[in-house]
Amino acid sequence: MAFNIEKSLKTLIEQGVMIEKMFGKWYNSYMKGGHPVDEFSKPSFP
Repeated sequence: MAFNIEKSLKTLIEQGVMIEKMFGKWYNSYMKGGHPVDEFSKPSFP
């Protein structure tokens, strides 16, 4: 039981890091004044 929770938590953290990297890439290009286009999909941030 404890192992499953630990595994889920690790997956959740890995996904969070991936999202953070994608957002960071979008944010950097936005701050530079470029058109924010992500490699995977066009982000729908305002």
